[in-house]
Amino acid sequence: MHAGKYLLSRFRQATLTANGGRYEKPMNRRHALALMGSFVATPAIARPGISLSLRNVMGESMTLRYYGYLSSSEHAAFSNLARDRRQNISSTMDGALIDILQGIVEQSGQGGTFTLLSGFRTRATNLTLQGAAENSFHLLGQALDIHRDGMTVGEIGTILAEHSGGVGLYRDNGFVHVDTGPVRRWSAANGSPVPSLADIKPDMLQNAFEF
Repeated sequence: MHAGKYLLSRFRQATLTANGGRYEKPMNRRHALALMGSFVATPAIARPGISLSLRNVMGESMTLRYYGYLSSSEHAAFSNLARDRRQNISSTMDGALIDILQGIVEQSGQGGTFTLLSGFRTRATNLTLQGAAENSFHLLGQALDIHRDGMTVGEIGTILAEHSGGVGLYRDNGFVHVDTGPVRRWSAANGSPVPSLADIKPDMLQNAFEF
């Protein structure tokens, strides 16, 4: 019998045993509510959102409370923040990249702003970057090159050890590449370290960094 039908019949009458006999009497309100409560599942506790603070090297920034999904306006803002700065062209970024950043925040247990050094790239920009993969996932909006305040490249790399996509560690430049492509791991040194990332200004980016 379905729980609803059972409750209805039990609400109408309760069968009790007394003095060896059986008799029926209407169920009172308190008894009915208690019985109904026994069938109500305990609601899931809502998972608190994770605060994510992002900026690009042009001084633009955004902060969002991430609950495992992006609203359309948040997704658009993220895609714009991660646009090809050299061509000033944006493309829809893979929202799963935000999941990666969320994981870093959760597992590190500390605050800190992510600097997006590179996000979406046009084919024209990709061709100017020495060592850039011909079919880079940056071209598809599926990759970010990131730095996080207060964390080293090695610390981020350790957290991403089980990441299901690509992870590249660029210690000399102080950033980590993450993407949502197949599982790959690499480490490389790309020339001289960049200046303090908090001090990067747009005019410093006229000559493309190798990332």
